[in-house]
Amino acid sequence: MSENSTCEMYQDIDDPIICSIGVAIFQFSEYVNTNKYILAILGVVVNSFHLFILTRKSMRSNCINILLIAVSICDIYNMMYIVHVKINYMPAKPPDSYFQVLLNYIMTVLDGLLRRLSSWLGILMAAIRYFSIKYPMSPTTDVISTPLFAWKSTFITLLISALVSFLYWVHFSVQPVFLWEPVEECGFIDNYTVAIYGAELSDFIQKYPSILGIFQSVDGLSQVIPAVTLPVLTFLLIKQLNINERNRTNFLKSQRNNENSKTDTTKMIMMMTVASTLAEGPIGVLLIVEIFACSFLMVISANLMVIFGAVVALNTSTHCLVCCTISSQYRKAVAQ
Repeated sequence: MSENSTCEMYQDIDDPIICSIGVAIFQFSEYVNTNKYILAILGVVVNSFHLFILTRKSMRSNCINILLIAVSICDIYNMMYIVHVKINYMPAKPPDSYFQVLLNYIMTVLDGLLRRLSSWLGILMAAIRYFSIKYPMSPTTDVISTPLFAWKSTFITLLISALVSFLYWVHFSVQPVFLWEPVEECGFIDNYTVAIYGAELSDFIQKYPSILGIFQSVDGLSQVIPAVTLPVLTFLLIKQLNINERNRTNFLKSQRNNENSKTDTTKMIMMMTVASTLAEGPIGVLLIVEIFACSFLMVISANLMVIFGAVVALNTSTHCLVCCTISSQYRKAVAQ
């Protein structure tokens, strides 16, 4: 697509520099959208191996590893969804049936739900780790460090994430929007038509559109919260880690070895929280921007969402590398 034709999307913008920036972002997002399935396939392969290691018996006794299992499952689905969209997009085929559109609709909802869940579990991991190293002798630490607590927390977080998605998507339904008529070259019989299905807003939301904006704000905030919370938790973890480092000389050798293991886990979580913040945070900000943005910013935001979606896909592949690099327990499980 030429720059002039692309600029038609920004015909209300008089500044040629701003228009050129918009065109550049659009063209890059088109390239990313066409090729991000490659990152997604890599993410599925890497995270499948990652999940296999985390589910080994020696790894399942750790609360953090249980949460990592849940994150890995979320990441695998999100990457498979990207591949599904790529495979499903065939411009020359007839429109999808009602049930195909409904299935795609459900998969889209699950994609957002599990992406949000993955971010929230990152917060939970960082919070548990911070509390554990700050209050190692507290009875509460013993409770939150168990695999059972991790499973329960994951289930509760899943329910909350599902509620956020439900409040937004429940106002849409799959309805026929218009009829598809093939061209003669397709070989269909005369007057052949097929209904094209799409998502339509409920009558209530069409009457009160601001309500949908509220639910979209909640959805956006649910993704911005990790971007704000994770850096704070990372800072607190680093601060507490430095305190523990200064006090390490007072420990017995056996205690010191145990502390080294805990330090590895803390460093691993810090690396993951920083990466998740950089990947997921901008998407949450863009969701909120779209509520108040003009048409030009809406287009820019949509294009940036595509680009940062690829960053998320790339980020999911780093979890295995971080664990293998930092965690001695993980490396031992890989070697077994």
